[in-house]
This record gives sequence, C-alpha cells and structure tokens, in this order.
Amino acid sequence: MRKHRLASVLVFLAFQFLLLAAKAQDINTDKVTLGLKDESLENAIKKIEQQSAFRFFYREADVETITHLNLNADTRTITQTLGILLQNTALCFRQMDNHILLEHKEALTSCQVKGTVTTAIDKIPIENASVFLSNATIGARTSSDGTFLLQNVKPGKYELIVSDVGYDTYTQLIVADSREVDVPAIAISPKTIMLTEVKVDSRADPDREKNYTLFKKEFLGSSALAAECKILNPELLDLDYNYSSDILTASSEDFLGIENNALGYKIKYLLTNFIKNVGNGKLNDVQFGGPALFQEMRGTPAQEKRWEKRRAEAYDGSTMHFLRCLLNNSYEAEGFKVLRIAHLPNPNRPPDTLINREIKYYQNLKHKARVYKDSLAYWQSKRLLPLTIDKLEPDPLKQEDLVHITNQKGLFALAGDKCSLYILYSKSHHYPSKIRTDDLDEASNDNRTIVNFDAPYVLFDKNGCLMDPSCLSFEGAWGKCRVADLLPVDYDPAWINVQAESRTLPSAKEMMAVPVDQQDLKPELIKLKTYSDSVAAARSSEKPYLQLDKPGYLQGDTIWFKAYVSDAASLMPSNRSGIMYVDIANDSARIVKNYSFPVAGGITWGNIDLDERDFPAGTYTLRAYTNWMLNSGADFFLPDRFI
Repeated sequence: MRKHRLASVLVFLAFQFLLLAAKAQDINTDKVTLGLKDESLENAIKKIEQQSAFRFFYREADVETITHLNLNADTRTITQTLGILLQNTALCFRQMDNHILLEHKEALTSCQVKGTVTTAIDKIPIENASVFLSNATIGARTSSDGTFLLQNVKPGKYELIVSDVGYDTYTQLIVADSREVDVPAIAISPKTIMLTEVKVDSRADPDREKNYTLFKKEFLGSSALAAECKILNPELLDLDYNYSSDILTASSEDFLGIENNALGYKIKYLLTNFIKNVGNGKLNDVQFGGPALFQEMRGTPAQEKRWEKRRAEAYDGSTMHFLRCLLNNSYEAEGFKVLRIAHLPNPNRPPDTLINREIKYYQNLKHKARVYKDSLAYWQSKRLLPLTIDKLEPDPLKQEDLVHITNQKGLFALAGDKCSLYILYSKSHHYPSKIRTDDLDEASNDNRTIVNFDAPYVLFDKNGCLMDPSCLSFEGAWGKCRVADLLPVDYDPAWINVQAESRTLPSAKEMMAVPVDQQDLKPELIKLKTYSDSVAAARSSEKPYLQLDKPGYLQGDTIWFKAYVSDAASLMPSNRSGIMYVDIANDSARIVKNYSFPVAGGITWGNIDLDERDFPAGTYTLRAYTNWMLNSGADFFLPDRFI
C-alpha cells in the first residue's frame, strides 16, 4: 500500500515538474544573466542558449554583421534581452515552441504620431497650438480637445516641438518605429511673464548692418544656393558683437521666416543660439541651432521640377546621405570613400619633461656664454612643435571600423577612435590619384571633407541626423554647408512619394512671422469654454500677452504689436473686456503716453508711433491691462518681456 502511495506521489511530482518546466519555457518569463562588452550577436546567442532551454534559428548572413554589442551585466527576461540587442537592427524575434526565430522586420514605410496638449496646471486642452517635428516637413495644429495627429512620418528619431503664444516651447525626443506612435500627454506651462521693456535709440547701431551681413553669410552660407535664400524678418534678430573676444552672437525672439528659392522651401526657424568666433581666423568656426519647420513651396511645374533636381543635388554627398549609406553598408557603392587620418606622436618633439628641464637649465646659464643662448633657443623651439602629426592611411575603412551599435533605441555611434576621417565623394567613383589635405578650403572643393572628433564618438539616427553636432567639426565641403543647403530630415529620394496634401500644415502666412499691418489682421472670435466652477471663473482675472515686431526701435519708428488677453485661471482667450489699455512709462516710471485698443475674442492689435518729441532716446516700459484687471491688483499687470 505504501509503495502504491509513494509511486502516486512520485508520478504526481513528476507531472507537476513537467508542468512547471513547460510553463517556464516562455521568453516573457524565462530569465538570463547577460553582460556584453563589444561582442557579436552570435556570442550573445550562444550565452542565451547556455542559460535556457531555447535554441535559435536564423540566417548566418543576417547575424554575422551585427557586432560591437554592449550590455550591462544584469538579469533580464529573454524578451527584454533580445529587445535591447536587436532594437537598432533590421531583425525581430518570436517564439516557436522551445525555439526562437530571428527574422527580418516587416518593412515600415510610414508612421503617424498622435497625442494631446494641455495646460500644466489645470490639464485643460489647448486648441490651435503648433505641433511639428523639428527640421522636418511634418506639422499640425491641435484641435478643440487638444489632440493632434502627424501623418506620413518617415521612420526615425525626431525632436517633437509644441509652440503656442504665451507658453514655453516644449521639446521631446520621439522614435517613430511603429505604425502608430502614441505620445504621452503633453503639458505645457505659461511663460514667465515680466514687464515689457522697449529700448528706443536716437540713432541706429552703426555696426548692425556689418554684423548682420556677417551673420547672414555664416547662417545662410556663401554657396550658389545661398544667393537665392533670404531672411524675411531680420528685425527679430538680436545681434551682439563682443569686441574684446571678437565673437558674434545672435538669437531670435520669435521664428525667423526664411525663403529658400533655390530648394523650394519656406523655413520657420527659431534661432536659439549662434556663435561665430571671428578672431581665430578659422573659416568654419561657427555654431548655431534651434528648432525648424520646413514647408514645401508651390510653383509652376517647371519650378517644382527644378527644385526637385536641386534637392537631389544637395543631398548627394551630404552628411545625411553618408550616414544613411553607412548604416546599410552601401556607402562605397554610392560613391563614398573613407580614409583614416591617424594622430601620431611627433617624433621631432621630445617629451615635455625633458624640454622643461633643459629650458630651465639653460635659462640659468644663458648669461655665461653665447652657446647657452643658442641651446635655450633650440629647446624653446622644440616646445613650439605640435604634439602630434597627421598621417593619412591609404586603406579605405569598412563599416565595422566606423559604426557601432549602441544600447540606446534608434541611435548608432560614429566612431572617432582618436583619429580624423577623410571622406571623398564621387558619384562616378573617380577619385584623385594623389590625395591632398591642404586644399580643402578652396572654392572649387565640393566633394572632400575632413571630420574631426571632439569626443570618442558621436551618436546619429537612421535618418542621418547627428544628435550633438558640436562633437564634430568639418573642414572642406561639409564645413561650407549652412541653412541654404539644409534639407528636412524626412527628405529621402527613395521615399519621395509622400502626398503633401495629406499633411496638415500651417498656412504660409502662419509659417512666416513677419510684421503685418491692420489690413492683414482679422479678429478671430474664439469661443470661451464653459467651466463647472462658475464662481471661480467669475472671480478670476485676466492676463495680457504682447507680441512686438522687434526688440529695439529708433526714434520715429512704429511699434507694431499683436496682443492676446487670456483668462488668468484657464489661460484661454477671455471675452470679458472689450478694451485693452497700454501705458508707456520712461525709466523714471513716469507715464509718457496712454493708449486704448478694442479687444475681440481675446485678441487685439495696433501700432504706436515713437515721435521724437514724446520719446527721447532711452528705455521704456510697456504696461498692458484691462479694467477687469484693476480688481485683482498690480500682480496681474504682467505682459511678456522683449529687450
């Protein structure tokens, strides 16, 4: 009897063990402990097989090229492990019984990005906010419930920008790697509002035109394309030249309107930073950046055909073209040749310890004999020699020498490896027999570039966009490229059949923030939302926001402005007040002039003439308010600040 019971127990335990074993064979629950340091996918697969009951099936050609994988040692499920290892590859995985099949992902042609924009404080939907992908042609405006939808998005990594009057600009990185990307709810905060200061000068800045000419050359470029590119509203630029350091800086209070008639784009560019070091003499010592939205211009069939041809010419041999080809290992077939410039220790320069010791020794003896002075000069000349010399290696680099797969989703690493890259481009594969590095700045050079690294590597995405361009500097063809040569990141000759009419973009007038007169402006009646808390709504005050046409004025100029009056609690347009008052006070706080402007649906606009008799040169404060605001005290008299 005991034997039967024991046998039953053993059978039951064996059955339970089999059930547990069968249950454990699930890549979503089975765990492995894995750490990789610059290893191949094949090695990673072997380690997973050693720690689990699964066996992998794949094509060797699909796996053998995936190398340089790095993974922090940790215990993860097989699904999590493979998700990290394969996130930047063209492979996906699935479980088939106790096997794991690696196969190519289904080709993804386009995505759509959707989300909602609300206020940060009350989570109230914001209508008509501008939402766009930076440096791309995709944009939309939020609907009445705060939702937005960006369609026909080319797969890749983008900077999502949300911009609305009276709110801080919102920025977020997103990866478009599935057919529908659902962005978590976006909450934007009202701008920190301060008293408006307007500077009125008795005469124009004598150097502004010179500084603007320098800025325009460095910002738009000096290529043939730049001759057909113009800034529509340069008055928004704040230019500053520091004469002690010979550095020109610039920024814009609002979006610059740029019309590129060479490539057929209108560009809305918010210049957040611009630095040009004029003093060091380097041609390419300039940095600038900021979010931008491209809009394709409409023209005659002949114009559009010419624009498309020029876009293709601008794309060929560009950094975007090179990085995209580098990822799919087609850069050599496309006409790129990459060589390494090694930075080797200078054999003619002794160690610093020896140089310093000899200089110190002969400095103490230089007064005793002429020979000591000569020896001192000899060692001082050695100290002036460069630490390294450059050696151009003749063998072209392969993909594995240049690109490393990272564990950051959608990002790859262009490796510097303590060297520079010499990149040649020839669509016909005709390269010079003797390669020179001393003629890169010649005007005729449009196909040779030296890439210098300020970091061990720089990250880029599959669209060919550098995450931090400041980590690189270019000498030669790429160093001459500026905004006039700039293409949107979603431009791709192989993906050019996107239907432009399906995109929801702002109109051309909305894109270009240019000064307009009263005939161009139409008051929009905006329906005010109804709130459940009627008492709080009745007691809430109003806040105005003034948008001026430029940061500084001359005597005799006219201030053109547009103003928005919003409910202080909800930040929605207010319809309580029909008149907005504007006081202008001098630097002694004495009110010089007072104006009144009609308000419709929370919007008004107007102009103020700066007559020389009333406005001598100086700094003035603009204070905008409504009668309703007088109930709430001085804290609500706070328009935005423009300097």
